[in-house]
Amino acid sequence: MKRLAARISKAGTPKAGLRSWFLFRMFSAMHSSGWDISPIEKQHWIEHGWVKK
Repeated sequence: MKRLAARISKAGTPKAGLRSWFLFRMFSAMHSSGWDISPIEKQHWIEHGWVKK
């Protein structure tokens, strides 16, 4: 168990997978081009800095 715990602790921060990265980029492009579902959702993305105005 100690070896397993040591391997897990050395792994570091998990990163998003390819599918998650692709979907995030796709939604970001949709918001940038004006294909928004709602203005509230677009404002949320802008506030977090995920989309340029």
